[in-house]
Amino acid sequence: TNAVTISSYTNDSKTQVVVPSQMTIGGNVCQVILSGNVFMSKSNITSISFASVSSTKVLIKEHCINMFNGCSSLTSLNINNLDTSSATKMTSMFVECSSLTSLDLSSFNTSSVTDMSYMFGRCLSLTSLDLSSFDTRLVTTMEAMFGFCPSLTSLDLSKFNTNLLTNMSYMFASCSSLTSLDISSFNTSGVTNFSDMFTGSDKLNVIKTPQTVSSIKLSDVGLESNKFFVSTDMTQTKLEGTDNFPSGVILVTDAQYIPSEPSETGVAIDFTIFGIISLSCVFALFVVFNKKSKRNV
Repeated sequence: TNAVTISSYTNDSKTQVVVPSQMTIGGNVCQVILSGNVFMSKSNITSISFASVSSTKVLIKEHCINMFNGCSSLTSLNINNLDTSSATKMTSMFVECSSLTSLDLSSFNTSSVTDMSYMFGRCLSLTSLDLSSFDTRLVTTMEAMFGFCPSLTSLDLSKFNTNLLTNMSYMFASCSSLTSLDISSFNTSGVTNFSDMFTGSDKLNVIKTPQTVSSIKLSDVGLESNKFFVSTDMTQTKLEGTDNFPSGVILVTDAQYIPSEPSETGVAIDFTIFGIISLSCVFALFVVFNKKSKRNV
């Protein structure tokens, strides 16, 4: 099969780019292959899409390192017809795409990828990501994968396979709009670098921790022990006095997060509906409710 490899995009005057999966050169139909950092630092481009020709896709071979790095004006990116099944590294692939607010990754093939470090780093306007299609079985590093994404409000990482993961440093650093995070399904037994994993993510109020974390400190991952409680079905335990990062628990800030529990009358009270109030107010409300219930007996 004839093929043509595009290693650099040089038309700096064009703001909207469409890459076909096939091109005719000298009378020969050629499969289009993209190499590495083809669009790196093309800050003038506002739109990139990949077009399927004769049911084929634009191919990526070896890696996608820095492919869209620094495309700071990019507001539309359609990668549905980009075949990434052979790519082993996606390091800094979308880093500093600071104008992107959303990204459709539903057709993304990551089955060969080993490196996702800085993949979405500094995507300043990105509010959410659907990563349900991601295959992360071979990934060893997710360093700063979502680092410095201040507009990101939620992340569902429940489908991530982290059995080979060794590096989670700065993974969620400075995600300053992220309020909760569930990484309880993560296998972190092979992780040797957790440094500053949550540094700068100051609004993170609920963290479901992995089952396999051991021998790391809250301060190592960028958390302050005096701000967190360990929440269980019935109690909350202040972490103050210990700096150990606990495994298999729910970490919450302040005391406003209290799980639902039954009253003496058997009526379930969900304290979370009262929002941010002190424990004394919650207790007083419980006593009043309980007294009224007893009068009605």
